[in-house]
Amino acid sequence: MFSQIAALVQRAATMIPVPDAGEPQSVFDDAPNQFPLTGPPTNRRRINGIVIHCSATPEGRDIDASTIDRWHRNQGWNEIGYHIVIRLDGTIERGRPDARRGAHVRHHNRNTLGIVYIGGVAADGRTPKDTRTAAQKATLRRVIDEYRAKYPGAFVKGHRDFPGVAKACPSFSAEEEYGG
Repeated sequence: MFSQIAALVQRAATMIPVPDAGEPQSVFDDAPNQFPLTGPPTNRRRINGIVIHCSATPEGRDIDASTIDRWHRNQGWNEIGYHIVIRLDGTIERGRPDARRGAHVRHHNRNTLGIVYIGGVAADGRTPKDTRTAAQKATLRRVIDEYRAKYPGAFVKGHRDFPGVAKACPSFSAEEEYGG
């Protein structure tokens, strides 16, 4: 019996394609989950939207996903509300797993994924400004393209594009730039 199971496992292993050890196959390959995430994932989510946010931090001030996680926990949340964080140098850091409902747009989290780029306000810390670096723009485009391939028909909106939101976030028109 054991030898039959071993033979099945060996045969199955030869059927699974192994990616090249070179380049990552996905924009997310080098972005491991960083947090002890709480609660079970919601595997039955039907993603129909991608929501772009800014961290509302001053231009040039880099922060990481663990900082945002701390901010959100201090507000009483279980964990970081976003799925993806894009740092100033274009590095991706994972927040919540995609299978888990986010906490990024009130009443619109069930079927959306939240991406936040670091920045979004001028150096004064108050004035909304598109502060995305060239690296952030390139990474954001790759993330959106990959999500759209995975979730065909998903819309792209900025946080500000939802009813009842009185914020400038993400400080640019995501619908115009990424085709809604």
